[in-house]
Amino acid sequence: MLTGLQKGEVQINSWSIVYQPRGGRKYKGQLTVTNRRIVFEGPFDMDAKHEIPEKLFIRWCSMGYLEIDREDISKAEIRRRFLNSRAMLTLTDGSQHILCPGWKGSGAIVKAVSG
Repeated sequence: MLTGLQKGEVQINSWSIVYQPRGGRKYKGQLTVTNRRIVFEGPFDMDAKHEIPEKLFIRWCSMGYLEIDREDISKAEIRRRFLNSRAMLTLTDGSQHILCPGWKGSGAIVKAVSG
């Protein structure tokens, strides 16, 4: 759960998900969508710094978080794969980020990000 909301920021929703950056590794943690940003909090290993753009990644000890400003998202879509679906975020820099909430489906994430 995101504890540090900024002034004027409102939490829209939060989910337990698996985050997958362009490198293919998977990180399990908590996704929070607010009216200003998308924040993923979870345990990252040392390889994360090579997979996640530095401007999005903030790290402390063994935990870290990924922060994406909503204005940096150019497209949010649902990608279906066999029996599950994933939310795919494409940023203005062209990078893609996969958010997989498991059996719950990704429609709610895409709706909250797009809203």
